Amino acid sequence: MKKWFLIVAMMILTGCAYIGKQSDVFVFTGESENWRVNYISAEAEEDRVENDYWVYYIGDENPGKVSYSIDLGSGATSAGSADLSHTDVIRAGGGCSDCETLKEDDVLQFEVEWDGQQESFEVTYDEEARGVME
Repeated sequence: MKKWFLIVAMMILTGCAYIGKQSDVFVFTGESENWRVNYISAEAEEDRVENDYWVYYIGDENPGKVSYSIDLGSGATSAGSADLSHTDVIRAGGGCSDCETLKEDDVLQFEVEWDGQQESFEVTYDEEARGVME
């Protein structure tokens, strides 16, 4: 229960920060057997897009070291690695100038590898999560 509260609180706080500054905010979510992804893309200024995402391990066994990638379409990818021995969440993000904001019909592809295992799933626009931030 405490973990769910923390997840929702982080999304709301991040969303509130975006709402005051951005005109277009898009929240994408996806889940597999062992992983959940929350991805927020927002137009920060006329020529700048900010992206933040959280990758949660929701499986039973500690995954240890993981590597992951999020294919944003149109050739853009965000990738990284992390040691989840002492936490079950990865938070990352960044911004870019003169790049496109994600739209409602975009589908992101998430892939993760850990301890000889691999999962891949789609991360799609989530109208309900967007509504929580308004």
